[in-house]
Amino acid sequence: MKGVQQAPLGALVQVAEALEDVVRRCVGPRGGQVFFTKDTGEVLITREGRRILTALQLDHPVARALVGCVSAHCIATGDGAKSFILLLAALIRGIRATRVSPVAGWCPSGQTDSCGRLEARRAARQLLSFQTQVLDAVVKEHVVPHATSLFSHTSPAEARRALRLLLEAFFRGRAGQVHCGPLAEMACDFYHRWNCERDRLGTLRMIRDHFPELHTSVTGFPTSKSRILQGLVLHRDLTVYCPTEGPMKAVVLNEALQPLLTEADSTLIISSSHQFQGWGSWVAGRVEQNVASLQHLQVRLLLSAVKQSDLVLYHAKKAGMSVVECLDMEELSLFCHLSGVLPLTDLGDLKAHIASVTFCQPVVLGSRRYTHVGIPEGRDFLPHCLVLCGPTESLTNQCVSAFGDAIRVIQRVCEPVRCQSWHMGKRDNITSASSLEKSPSSQNEIEMGAMKITAGISQDIPGVLKDSCMCLEWPTHATNRENILVENCYTPDLNTSIQGHDSAETTVEGGQKISDMTASVKENLFYSNTLIEPGAVLPAGGAFEFLLHHYLLKYTSLTHCPDTQAACRLVAEALLSVPRQVYAQSGTAGHFLKVYTSFVSGIQSRESVKPVSLGPKGLESVACKYDLLVSVLQCLGRLLSVDAIIHTTTLRVADKAREEDVDEDVLSVRSYS
Repeated sequence: MKGVQQAPLGALVQVAEALEDVVRRCVGPRGGQVFFTKDTGEVLITREGRRILTALQLDHPVARALVGCVSAHCIATGDGAKSFILLLAALIRGIRATRVSPVAGWCPSGQTDSCGRLEARRAARQLLSFQTQVLDAVVKEHVVPHATSLFSHTSPAEARRALRLLLEAFFRGRAGQVHCGPLAEMACDFYHRWNCERDRLGTLRMIRDHFPELHTSVTGFPTSKSRILQGLVLHRDLTVYCPTEGPMKAVVLNEALQPLLTEADSTLIISSSHQFQGWGSWVAGRVEQNVASLQHLQVRLLLSAVKQSDLVLYHAKKAGMSVVECLDMEELSLFCHLSGVLPLTDLGDLKAHIASVTFCQPVVLGSRRYTHVGIPEGRDFLPHCLVLCGPTESLTNQCVSAFGDAIRVIQRVCEPVRCQSWHMGKRDNITSASSLEKSPSSQNEIEMGAMKITAGISQDIPGVLKDSCMCLEWPTHATNRENILVENCYTPDLNTSIQGHDSAETTVEGGQKISDMTASVKENLFYSNTLIEPGAVLPAGGAFEFLLHHYLLKYTSLTHCPDTQAACRLVAEALLSVPRQVYAQSGTAGHFLKVYTSFVSGIQSRESVKPVSLGPKGLESVACKYDLLVSVLQCLGRLLSVDAIIHTTTLRVADKAREEDVDEDVLSVRSYS
């Protein structure tokens, strides 16, 4: 077929390494800015990974697909674009280095695979299986126990300090060492002024969804001039301003107060000047009546989505009302949501549409004048807005983007991570960190017992699937072989999975039987759908990567499945690419090896002790780190599954007459040729 191009593994390697070479220069707290220039003379200065990648002019379809995956991940979590590329490139290099994918012998004997497609497809399946069947268990049982919680502090000062450390680490990578402190302090202050502690997720979602309306960009001032204002800044100037002391009442209008002379699709015929004057008098009387009705209810502020007539403005000023016209619908929607009212559509029911504001005054930000309104505290929050400054437009946009993403990061930290595998067994008997230190002989016996139990249960319970290409066992303690680990259970309801198997029995070593599955699930088996609790954080500087690297390598010594061993080694080695690049920017030779060796020694000697802080002070979200790794594995799995690239052209029909003559089936065929 014309326009068909093979998708060899080498092309994917080249694309990933080319993007890696672009972003590696701005990784870490000491990373630099990237300077873009356009043919029009426009200049872009940024160190934000997503902004850098989307600014590139990419012709290769794989590169565009890869950048699309990065953008989708950043929109969901708010961070991780540069680490995404580093991890992906390291994984692809690891696959290429083995030549037969992560596991020796993936290529069937007697078959040729010149482009590596069989290897790549097999690698895609194995990496996706590794996520749900190995990674989740390792993270839950061996990484999360080392984490602390942002919400475990009893003192408000300690809780604020912990949040500031999290935000400092985030802004250090996005804005550099100079601005990370002030931006983190302002973001922390913004969070607490909103009273987010009352309803974290609800308030943070609202701030995230309405962040464009909750901030004002000001170019030409240093970043230190950024500040927080109580209430809302409406991005329109006051058309009519009548100063009023203290609280006042406001009304939101979606339509003009002046009535229309005619309805739509109709014509008004005026046959004489007397009739024209009569219509004018009627309109003026209606406007005066409408404004008087608002004045009677002590309304002092009109917020309008449309332009009001001069007659309305005249009577409003006469009545002492301030007017703001042509407001954006999103801003009015946010105002209505915060004040708990609806836009006025019927003057017959005014009381239900009147909002309260604490003040209304003009505010000058940069070279423009806006309207600043105060909204009283309601429900579970106290509204505030941001004024974000920067010396140039690109640096201001970088500050705005970083602040918006910081809100997403905080929201992600406050959300639990749901696991995609089922852990069934007594809570206190699930494999702990210390069990990874057992002798190889003991672990072999443990492993065989776990495999027999898992195989027996998988035969009896519908909905429990086992990948034939990867060993899914997780060794349990030899004295607790009644514990069961069933991975990758796709049926969401456990009772549905075991329905019809109440009397099933499975014999394991020692003559023990697993019978009456419904009762066992209720009494002896543990099910947890939460992989990472809200607020889980680790020290910044590579703690998550070092921990997961350490325990994945430990796991390879406990399993005899070559696919599992290879996948664990591949991911473990790729994880170090992120801290290796971060510490490479420090300018000290061997700094990464020194930090890594010290960290692993501490873990081995103090398995139950929290790891010490690494590198720059700060905290990182365990949920964000986990989401990043999962997104990379899923993206790589999709890219490795591509066999060929089909270039299509779109048929453009300029002449409408010709478009009517073109047969629809022919058009469809030609568009894919």
